[in-house]
Formats: sequence, structure tokens, C-alpha cells
Amino acid sequence: MKLKHPIALGCVTVLIFAAGCAAADSCTDFGHSEMRNGESAGDASGHQDSTGRVIGELTSMLDQRPILALCENHGSETQHEFIRALVADPRFTERVDDIVVEFATAGQQHVIDRYVGGEDVPFEELASAWRDTGAVHMPWESPVYFQFFEHVRKVNEELAKSGSRRRLRLLGGDPPIDWPTIRTFDELMAYYNDPENERDAHMARVIHREVLDRGRRALVLAGGGHLTRRNLWDPPLPNPSPDTTVVHLERDAPDSTSVVLYLGRELLAGTKLGERFADVQSPQLLPTGARRFKGVPAGMFSTVRRYNVPPDKALAFPGLAATDIADAVLFLLPSGEHRSSVCGLQFWESMDLTKINRRRKIAHRGPITVEDLLQESAETTLAEGRAAESLPIWQRLVERKPRVPGFHAGLGKALVQLHQEQAAVVALVQAIELGEAAGDDRVLSWRRLLTTLAGELLRPENATAGE
Repeated sequence: MKLKHPIALGCVTVLIFAAGCAAADSCTDFGHSEMRNGESAGDASGHQDSTGRVIGELTSMLDQRPILALCENHGSETQHEFIRALVADPRFTERVDDIVVEFATAGQQHVIDRYVGGEDVPFEELASAWRDTGAVHMPWESPVYFQFFEHVRKVNEELAKSGSRRRLRLLGGDPPIDWPTIRTFDELMAYYNDPENERDAHMARVIHREVLDRGRRALVLAGGGHLTRRNLWDPPLPNPSPDTTVVHLERDAPDSTSVVLYLGRELLAGTKLGERFADVQSPQLLPTGARRFKGVPAGMFSTVRRYNVPPDKALAFPGLAATDIADAVLFLLPSGEHRSSVCGLQFWESMDLTKINRRRKIAHRGPITVEDLLQESAETTLAEGRAAESLPIWQRLVERKPRVPGFHAGLGKALVQLHQEQAAVVALVQAIELGEAAGDDRVLSWRRLLTTLAGELLRPENATAGE
């Protein structure tokens, strides 16, 4: 990396891939030679791993249509690790010219071009590509997005070293916004309601102008709510248009786009349909025409389901099937994927919160602090059982705000998961003392944890081991 202000991300991402493919779910709908009778050429030889097989299937879709629209699960380390493998694969770089992303603004295209082209760019200037969008809820403040920019740059560097004349161009799909000129909520709403700033229509125009009109091919990465062939929002919020990016695209360029949904097991948990997908291995690409999807309503894939809508109460969209909205579904991880904003401490602490909170105030949202961001990251990683990643974040929180009882409690829980019981006792005692002084109603649960931990430490075998 050649940033003038490099960031130590400190992220550990684990991607669990299990080989295997259910023959009943595979078919020749993709129209390429690598899938026949449910078996890829790599499976037959026994030499190509499952990741390579799926990458081959995805890249071959670009031989049929110039646009591959892959629904991105915002902040998913698991999916982004797969996407980085896809982008670095020679089968991808020999086919694809452009990558159009929802998580960057077209207003900073000149910065993006400089960076992926190999120029030295200060980190804060590069970060404007994903921070200076109209999204005040900060969906792109996860290191996976910085890592993606960095990865595309590295792929281009490797292409140059190999003597290839090909380079990947990274295109911001989000409409530009001039934040310094927006001072009130009404002005912000006027921006959102301007048809020129409608996000799906704008991204479609970028794809038409920069890709299709120039005879190029592209990967498009955006949330599922933007890339399905039918709008699955009801009403279509936050955008006023009922059309997705793909609907806009195919209105003027029919049959130009292959749509691949993303689905992790956590989206199936608690639903009646969950059993149908229980044996799906990861990674796997399944055509929506497979028998497994028969009778599955399109609403099963609705982005609405990711916004605290109970799984079995998701909008059903009667009459719409999976085949009506996409060509295939990409499955990753057999037991659910990580959606947390896990990142290195310097990534969070590099943020200009003054500018961000000014925007949040205009949008009638409360201010946010570095501690808020760190705590969200620490809690999510801890809940996912990744205590080793969570521990340094809790330690930093305690260092920054030593009088906050919840930070000591979080540190104690992380230490428990890491089997550092004696240090955990110290942290929990501190949490209880501070919590009692502050009247924190979580003290009782911390006492229970401490009692359980003390009981474990006093067991004869543990007491002997600690001598």
C-alpha cells in the first residue's frame, strides 16, 4: 500500500469453505462449459477447489451478458474475502474492464482513478470516496471497503508487472453530493428528492455511459435492494423510484445483466424454509431455476428482511418467484456470515467525526463518538465468538474511558472466552464497582458471571493448574 497515511487495520477474517455441490441443484442455465450435469470441470479433475469452481461459474456468466450484478451484503467480511478472490482471479481480469460500486460516490471519481491507477493518495482524500456519499447512517465505515480499494490497486499493479495492458477501473455508482452547501434538513431532502440524485437511476446511467456504451464488461456491487429485477421494497424507501438499477439498465439494454443474489444461513434462521437449505455447502452458486427454489417466494430475498423485520413476516410479494428477480444465488458460509463493522483501531480513530456529526445533525440524527463505533465493533465480534479480535478493542475502550462500567464488563467477557479467567475476574470486579456507583442495572448479570467464573477457578483441578 502506498498511502501517505497508512492504516493498520488489524482485522482477522476467517472464511470457511466446504467443498461439494448438490447435483440436483446444478443445471446448465448459465450456458457455459464449466457446469455440466451438476459437476464443474474442476470437480471432475479433483484439482480445483470449491472457491475456484464458483469463481469460474461467475466469470463465465460474463461471456453471456456484459454486466454481472452481485448483491453485496454490507460490511460482510466473509463475502468481501470471496469478492477479493474473485477480482484477483485471471479469469476475471481477462474479462472485466470495470467494477461499479454502490459504496463510492461519482463525485470523487478523480480520486478513485488516481488511487487505483497507482498514484500516492492521502488516506483522508481516498476516504472521501466512500465517506462523502449521501448516506448519513455510515454504511461504508467498515474496513472491507478500504480493503477493496486497496485490493483493486494491487491487482492493477500485478497486471502491470505481468506485462498485461489490462487494468481494472473502479467506478463510484452513488450520485455526487456537495455537503458544504447543504445546511438544513429541507435542503438535504431536496437533494434526495431530485430525480438526478435518485441512486438507482444514477448508477444505471454510470453503467450505461462508462460500460455498455463503450463495449466494456463490468462487475456491479450493490445491496440486493438495488440489483433485483423487481423492486422488493414496499414502499420503495429510501428512494422515491420504484425501479432498481437493473430495471433501469434492462429497460434500455435488454438482457444485458446477470443478477446473483447473496444468501447466508442467518437469513434463513427461524423460517419455515430454513430446512430446505440446511445441507447447502459453501461456497456454492445455485441457479434460481433449481428445484430447491421451487415455491420460494421472491420476498424471501427482500432487503427489508435485513432491517429487523421478523423472518416469517417478510413481505411475500405474491406471484413473484426467485427466477423473476435473479439468475442465481451465491451461498457463503454454512453457519451464517459476519456482518459486523470489525476494524482496526486506527481506522475508527482516523475519522473526522466533526464533519460526520455535522451531517448527522442536518439529517436529524444524534451525534456519534469514536467510543460508539468501537463499542459496536467490539460487541459484535464478541457475540460472534471472535474474542481475539474483540479483546484489543475493549482494551482500547477501557483506556479511553476508564470510568465506563460496560467497557470493563466487555473486556471481562472477552477474557472469559479466551480462558484468561484471572484477568477476567479483575475486569468484572471493576465493572461491578463502577456499575454500582453509577446505578447500572446490568450489575446483577455481571455478578452472576463473576460467581460462575469464581466457581470454575475454585474447582480443584483448576486451582492446582494455577499453582
